[in-house]
Amino acid sequence: MRELYVQATSEAEAYQLCELLSGSVCYWLALLHGASAEAAAADAQLPSAEKRRGVGQYAGRAVELLKRARLAGWFRVFLRDVAQPGE
Repeated sequence: MRELYVQATSEAEAYQLCELLSGSVCYWLALLHGASAEAAAADAQLPSAEKRRGVGQYAGRAVELLKRARLAGWFRVFLRDVAQPGE
């Protein structure tokens, strides 16, 4: 299990370095980091200190990406599309 979430977040790092990410990409990357935080918390192979550090790191990155998504207008677009589907 550990290999999957570590690999996924490592590969996502390359995308996150780009300044021109769309709000939707930031949002989906945030979801990935949130899922990685949850996986790290459940990882029985990690020592407690490493687990806390990993969870904090992944969750912190998820929040940063959600802020980027908000600044890019993602939530306005998302809420507009939810309120008016099909238009």
